[in-house]
Amino acid sequence: MGAYDEPKVSKLSAAEQKQFLVAGSRFVGGNFRALPAFFKKLRSESDGDDVDILRWRISVKGKSKTPTYEMWTFLVDNGTVFPVGKPTPVLEMIQGTFQTRKDNAALASDLQSAVPF
Repeated sequence: MGAYDEPKVSKLSAAEQKQFLVAGSRFVGGNFRALPAFFKKLRSESDGDDVDILRWRISVKGKSKTPTYEMWTFLVDNGTVFPVGKPTPVLEMIQGTFQTRKDNAALASDLQSAVPF
């Protein structure tokens, strides 16, 4: 886990930035292709308040300790889960609840049981 701001996100690889922008677009609404546009929108909507942005690396219970998923979270309880290094999300968390679909119900259940709030 690590906290991110615009300078730190700008140092990520192109693939990691793409993943971040997909997650960020889901959080603030819109379709951002560039970091400055996302952070400008975030600043305008947060009224100058800091928004905690974290990236979690997730290992599947009982499997390898190597992370299988990454999750970008905004304001602690909103986030998007991706397979490591991939820009296509597999799951979302909205206000602390993982949103399930048929193809990811087991993952959503596992992650929900680990949410600390």
